[in-house]
Amino acid sequence: MTPSLAVACLTALELSPPELVDAAAAAGFDGISIRMFPPRSDDPLMPVATDAALLAETARRLDDWGCGVIDVEAIRLAPGFELDAAMPGLEAAAALGARHVLVTAGYEQLAALAEALHALCERCAPLSIRPVLEFMVFSTVQTVEQAVAVVTEAAHPLAGVLVDPLHLRNAGDTPASVAAAVARQPELFPYAQLCDAPLAAPAGGARELFVEATGDRLAPGDGELPLRELLDALPSATPLSVEAPVAALAGLPGAERVAAVGQATRAWLNR
Repeated sequence: MTPSLAVACLTALELSPPELVDAAAAAGFDGISIRMFPPRSDDPLMPVATDAALLAETARRLDDWGCGVIDVEAIRLAPGFELDAAMPGLEAAAALGARHVLVTAGYEQLAALAEALHALCERCAPLSIRPVLEFMVFSTVQTVEQAVAVVTEAAHPLAGVLVDPLHLRNAGDTPASVAAAVARQPELFPYAQLCDAPLAAPAGGARELFVEATGDRLAPGDGELPLRELLDALPSATPLSVEAPVAALAGLPGAERVAAVGQATRAWLNR
């Protein structure tokens, strides 16, 4: 069964949410992700969370195209995070029918992170939004096992784990690591991200890994990551969010980059 495909906002970050909806639908995607929260927690929410006209236009285009919102990005749970301040963004996400909110980790103590995740889940429950924790080497939760441990300790049925194949490689994990976690708790993996890259991580440490993650990924099938094995490890027909900001396409308009990534992704899935 072919999984549903969304395009993650990082693939063409300069596009506004309505523009991304148009580009995604034209490229054959089933949905999008939306950057709702700023990279720095002390910055204002993104305009779609505070501009009623922009929110309404995004909703209209989603409805016109029959697209969904797989997630909104990203809440960083860290000391100083204020849940009340995030609520307007979560309420805007709910108004768009978003299914998940992507969460990253900033607490050094994983018990404190689990407590904060539980509190976030409690506030998301009435909105029908599921918080999903993404592990990455830039955060305090770096492996799939650490993410599963935090989500398990959070002890809330909404809490989940998000797998990104690039972060899986950077952590030294493999699809077998994911398969083992899925075998124990398949309900923790509601969707996954998809991209490609060389099998070897770039030299130069965390800075180069960050540059690759935010602007130099490859479309699925254009690299060497074990993507087929990863899909086999995940629950059957897991929805996928394609997060592929491709440096070689950076000179093209955003809609053309979305189209190119969509074409490559479907060609890879068909193979």
